[in-house]
Amino acid sequence: LGDTGRYTCIASTPSGEATWSAYIEVQEFGVPVQPPRPTDPNLIPSAPSKPEVTDVSRNTVTLSWQPNLNSGATPTSYIIEAFSHASGSSWQTVAENVKTESFAVKGLKPNAIYLFLVRAANAYGLSDPSQISDPVKT
Repeated sequence: LGDTGRYTCIASTPSGEATWSAYIEVQEFGVPVQPPRPTDPNLIPSAPSKPEVTDVSRNTVTLSWQPNLNSGATPTSYIIEAFSHASGSSWQTVAENVKTESFAVKGLKPNAIYLFLVRAANAYGLSDPSQISDPVKT
């Protein structure tokens, strides 16, 4: 029972690393557990459009994108990930729970090249990633 908690898986290579976390609840032996019903893939949002860069400054990049409402379910929020050799050469989540289709990513390193992608989320899961943005230099 003491093993209940958040677990993080880290996959790393010489060119970078990716992480993903999950919460695991351990229950008393012998207590029947209801297996989670498999989620209908149609309830998960589809990947948003490729993020477009609408504004750039020394340490901020403003992105905008469109949800894909032709397939999948309606997103309730978005997650933005960024990649830059200046920030450790790995994809990093730079914003979560974004409620709009436009967002200013702040706190970036100046004079660095970044790539961005966006994922749509709702209560049933996370979409595949969008296409990667064109490279942008702060």
